[in-house]
Amino acid sequence: MTIFYDEVMIVGGSLSSKTCKINSVEVTQYGAGMVAISGSISFPDGRSDYLAAMNNAWSGNFGRYTVSTQMLQGTGGLTAYINKAPGESPTADIGGPNLNLNSAVGATPTQMAYARWAAGHELGHSFKLRDQYTEAGPNSGYENEIMGVDGGKPNETTIDSLLYNCK
Repeated sequence: MTIFYDEVMIVGGSLSSKTCKINSVEVTQYGAGMVAISGSISFPDGRSDYLAAMNNAWSGNFGRYTVSTQMLQGTGGLTAYINKAPGESPTADIGGPNLNLNSAVGATPTQMAYARWAAGHELGHSFKLRDQYTEAGPNSGYENEIMGVDGGKPNETTIDSLLYNCK
């Protein structure tokens, strides 16, 4: 048997895995460092750029983890409502299935770049991740992290928290 996972090839035998669901999103950890995130999210107005931004934000090498995320447009999973004006703060309940994202109507390029990043941040809330900032700035250890600062990416601690929430 040959299995390909991103750039890792396993020949013969099997790779241990642990799978759980947070909301309707499936999270599978293969061995010690490979993680796959998959699920469906409904965008009533078909915002494929937001979907691509979410997949991009949650895919990559984050410390000891290699994460591959494939959220697809579909029903029966999370729902993204485009109900926030450009420049308004998007929202999502911690562990909830609904994301409230920004409209593109009348948005500047800077506002759209923020809105795409924020879609990934709000997806983090659906994974039961909390904001890691206060009015004073990001919490210690979250200075460049997706839940701590605008424009941040997940890090090893983020993925540790995601896997912890998979109990």
